[in-house]
Amino acid sequence: MKNINRLVGKRIRELRKARGMTQAELAEAAELEVETISRLEGGTRGATVDSVNRIAQALGIGLKEFFDFKKEGAAVIPSKKLLRIYRLLERLPEAKLRKIYKMVRIVLE
Repeated sequence: MKNINRLVGKRIRELRKARGMTQAELAEAAELEVETISRLEGGTRGATVDSVNRIAQALGIGLKEFFDFKKEGAAVIPSKKLLRIYRLLERLPEAKLRKIYKMVRIVLE
């Protein structure tokens, strides 16, 4: 089990650094304690599904990307602007998201 803890911890650190975030920034965005992020990254604490999900969301990626250990962290992480947009959109109701999607398609086409 320690090997998986180290592997997940390494992945968290890789993704966090690729995103240019400190442990404190990631902890705040994921609504976790800085100590928790530190222990997870160090492999001294096992991650729960909830904590991995929170961390992935804070980084603007899905669980599938999080657990894709073959990909480099920078290849998975969206830009800071896209992450800010994601954070704004994730709180909106579905009806508003559909309208925004339609507007974006019109602008991009």
